[in-house]
Amino acid sequence: MDYQKVDPALAAALSKQPPAPRGPAALVPPEPKLSVFVHVDPDVSPAQHAKLTRMGLPKGAFQGGIATASLSADQVRKLAEQPFVRRIQLSSRLDLLRDDLS
Repeated sequence: MDYQKVDPALAAALSKQPPAPRGPAALVPPEPKLSVFVHVDPDVSPAQHAKLTRMGLPKGAFQGGIATASLSADQVRKLAEQPFVRRIQLSSRLDLLRDDLS
């Protein structure tokens, strides 16, 4: 995996999750998902776009070269290996700061 493409928070999250175990689907528990932003080359081809969709990015997730998705650690690792993926960032939870709503 190309760790230069992932931000420090995502690298830390990935280090806590080992690669997915292989075996019968009934015996393998589902991997937890990570909410991420995936930055791709602005001139990504339709074939590359289709590949990203097969790798777990939802159709219609791209806006201006950035996609949002909930992916397993294994999917993130595979995406980071793609030459047309520039950066992958861990999304953080946003909290409302206004106190006049209570």
